Amino acid sequence: MKMRTMLILTLLSVGLLLAGTGIAGAGVIVSTGVPTTATLQGVNTLSVTPMIYAAGSAPSISFGTVSSTVSFLVPAQYVRVVHNDNSLAWEIKIHTNNFGVNVDTWDPYDPAKYGVTPATATWGFQYGGMKGSPGAKTPMGWHARVDNSLASKFAAGDPAATTSVGWNFVKDHADRDDPSTTVDTPPIGVVKDESYKGANGKASYANVAYGGPGYQNVVNPQDLIDYSDPDTDKTFVVEVEGCFGSAPADTYSTTLYFDLVHQ
Repeated sequence: MKMRTMLILTLLSVGLLLAGTGIAGAGVIVSTGVPTTATLQGVNTLSVTPMIYAAGSAPSISFGTVSSTVSFLVPAQYVRVVHNDNSLAWEIKIHTNNFGVNVDTWDPYDPAKYGVTPATATWGFQYGGMKGSPGAKTPMGWHARVDNSLASKFAAGDPAATTSVGWNFVKDHADRDDPSTTVDTPPIGVVKDESYKGANGKASYANVAYGGPGYQNVVNPQDLIDYSDPDTDKTFVVEVEGCFGSAPADTYSTTLYFDLVHQ
């Protein structure tokens, strides 16, 4: 019995000694590391192709000859957008540039100092869409979908409707703020700014799609949660419409631009 007691005491002493020296403990005794680096190549591509509904590609978008009784018209073509970007945050914007301004230097609040001054008495404050002879313009609308191709048109509608019908106005680089509209309703109390720079960050104006590494969303004003639909690939479509109800008889044209922008 005495020998067994001494053996137990000896084992306990050894255990305490090992614990005291850290050999049997759970703490980190030494920490070292290996430097690790990687450079991920950036990619940023964007291509747009006019497409005919339920058919192949087209050279351009054409409304043809429009009846004077037509207010809103979707042409026979839409636009397929293919993109690839792995920057931290990107956006794709749609716009016209009917007066050839540089959006990086254009100041809609003081356009005179940049040498481009669409006369508001002639052109008003908004220039997005197609342009005719001096003072003649017809707004355009756009509607985006996550589809890769389309067989049928989205129903034409008024982009200015209080409850969205799915269309947004096409903005122009030279768009100015209309001083007669000061408050956006809804939401009540938000200052309304129709200039291109003022609308630049708003999904309901120029932004068609946005995303970052591993995700992309296509703007949908009828989605009341975040005004967008998730896109599972890097291809989507944009439909356009002409808003002819307030336009005078004339021949109109423009170029629709799509910009890939890093935030």
